[in-house]
Amino acid sequence: STAVWCWIIPFVSLFKPAQIMSQIWRETQTSIKKYDPSYSIKYGGILIGIWWTLFIISNFVGRYILKTAFKQDTIEQMISSTEATILADFLQIPEALLVVAIVFQLSKMEKKLSEQIQMNGGKVVQI
Repeated sequence: STAVWCWIIPFVSLFKPAQIMSQIWRETQTSIKKYDPSYSIKYGGILIGIWWTLFIISNFVGRYILKTAFKQDTIEQMISSTEATILADFLQIPEALLVVAIVFQLSKMEKKLSEQIQMNGGKVVQI
């Protein structure tokens, strides 16, 4: 439940969700390594960092659009707002693809961890 609040509290929401994702990534692999010492840990910081950067940028652009949406008096302002909307939408495409890649990788790691636990007779090795 603490993780939910990290998305809502203004300043904390700028960095905490990315930290949580990195922690899940790292600890899942650390758990796998305890069962399989030959497992090679993959660093996901760049992938997570790019995803989070795009998320923050698209949110700021979205907030700009929301602020200016009802203040459009001229054609130039409408064009500017439309361009910002296109930019925000464009940024969400790679952001979404990165989220899919991150979740896919985490899913593979969780499956590997589950297999390692089953091979250990269902006994969980303490982290």
